[in-house]
Amino acid sequence: MPLTFEQARTILQSRIADSSNPTAVDQALNQAIREVMRAKRWPEVMSRAFFNTVAAYSTGTVATVGTTSVTLTTGTWPTDVASGKYRFALSVSDPWYQVATRSSGAIILLSDAYIDADVTASSYIVYKSHYSLAYNVDRVEEIWLHKDGESVNLDNAATDERVSDFLHYPSGPGVPTHYYNMERDSSGYRQILLGPETPDDVYRIEYTYKRKAIPDVLAGNLDESRWPVVLARASSILYEPEFYERHLSAQAEYERLLKIEWENEGESETQHVRVGQNRVDYGIDGWPASLIGYGRVQDPS
Repeated sequence: MPLTFEQARTILQSRIADSSNPTAVDQALNQAIREVMRAKRWPEVMSRAFFNTVAAYSTGTVATVGTTSVTLTTGTWPTDVASGKYRFALSVSDPWYQVATRSSGAIILLSDAYIDADVTASSYIVYKSHYSLAYNVDRVEEIWLHKDGESVNLDNAATDERVSDFLHYPSGPGVPTHYYNMERDSSGYRQILLGPETPDDVYRIEYTYKRKAIPDVLAGNLDESRWPVVLARASSILYEPEFYERHLSAQAEYERLLKIEWENEGESETQHVRVGQNRVDYGIDGWPASLIGYGRVQDPS
């Protein structure tokens, strides 16, 4: 049977010989759970989900009047433009404004007042720049774009020079090739920005991610074999303020157990994702590509 949070609390209180501060014990356990979940790509915390992009919209012409209002002629604003995730610009090379809301089928309101030269019948582009992911996403690991029966792995813009493109405007409607992790939205959901081209069509986006830790819950977060690691880290946290030598000892035990547990974990992470299809992309000499570069399989070249 998996360890419950209450059982873990009792064990930890006994280990540190102190049951006078259950709140501190609970906080240490929750912090330890989060750290262990993020430490490695444990199969039980990996999930897969999907969403669809929204094509850029540019039907009709617009008029601005120096305020936050933009009026559309010969067109209807997308209904979800009021989500706060859309950008409005006269063209992809012009400054963009965040859309605050959709007050009618013909009128949108911008988050900030329009400060450029007013227009009366101008072409424009409105596009959905970023997307909220599943409620339990902690960190995105990989993303694929499905198009014409093929899936293309998108690059993480934060790891290369393309990140600068994401901080300004898109280079035009097209097929996104990169993604960029953004802050969480107002509901606490993780967001990603696709680019540098804003989507020109509806594309199916598939992503794998690490799940967030659920506070005060052990079962369902981690496999029961991980709990010695969690308890060692929680002990280290509790010992740190007043018992430094015990803290060092518990921290060393945590690092030792974490290493052993990971070495014993001989499964492919992407093969054990909980939702969606099973995926093992065989890369080099038959080895799963997901294992190469993660300390499991060395590139033989």
